[in-house]
Amino acid sequence: MTHPDDQSVVVPFTHDEVRQWLATGDGASLSAGQLAAPELVEDILPPPGAPVSVMRNVRMPWDIDVTVKTAAQAAGVSVSEWIRDAVLARLAIESAEPDPAVELRVIVAAATRALDGLPRRDAA
Repeated sequence: MTHPDDQSVVVPFTHDEVRQWLATGDGASLSAGQLAAPELVEDILPPPGAPVSVMRNVRMPWDIDVTVKTAAQAAGVSVSEWIRDAVLARLAIESAEPDPAVELRVIVAAATRALDGLPRRDAA
C-alpha cells in the first residue's frame, strides 16, 4: 500500500552493474567518505517545502495486525493512515508539553475522516 505523496524510484542499473562500477569502474576511486555521503543530484530530491514520507517497516504480532486492519477498515482509511494517526495521537498524549503541530495534525486527520463520512450532495 502506498501513500499519495510516495514516489517510486526507478534505478537505471542492476545490482551487478553497481558492483562492477565500484570494483573496476569510476566508482573504484571513491573514498569511503564519498560513498557514505554522496551528493544527490537535484532532480531526485523533492522540491523545497514538499511533504516527504519516510517508510518504516514495523513488526507486530499477527493478532495486532488483524486488529489494526479491522480498525482502519472501520474508520474508512488505509492501514498506513490509521497507523500514522495512532502515532500522532500517542505523541500528543505522551508529550510533556503539547506540540501544537502534532495536535493540529490529529485534529485535521479527525476532521478529514468526519468530512469523508458525510453524504455528498449532488451538484445542481
